[in-house]
Amino acid sequence: MGVASGMPAKPQWLPLLVEELPANAKWQCIAIGQDNVWPLLRRAAELGGNVRTGLEDTFSRLGAFRVVRAVRAAVGAVGGAAVGAAVGAVGGGSDG
Repeated sequence: MGVASGMPAKPQWLPLLVEELPANAKWQCIAIGQDNVWPLLRRAAELGGNVRTGLEDTFSRLGAFRVVRAVRAAVGAVGGAAVGAAVGAVGGGSDG
């Protein structure tokens, strides 16, 4: 969603797409672009999906730790848990 050859990045469309999935399907939302990321990831987390954003594509190296903390907080706010954040590969240190 949100890329030139893809569909528009509209969070309100996510429930329609989720309705088309088989029962108990695992799914994720992958978002790129600073204008698209947060509304899509937040809605996906609210709907029970997994989320991914590429720090390497979207955010500056200096902001990587802040972004990972924000994603963890957003996912945690809807009762989920963030796993697999590869901050060390981007920022070279602990994400605290």
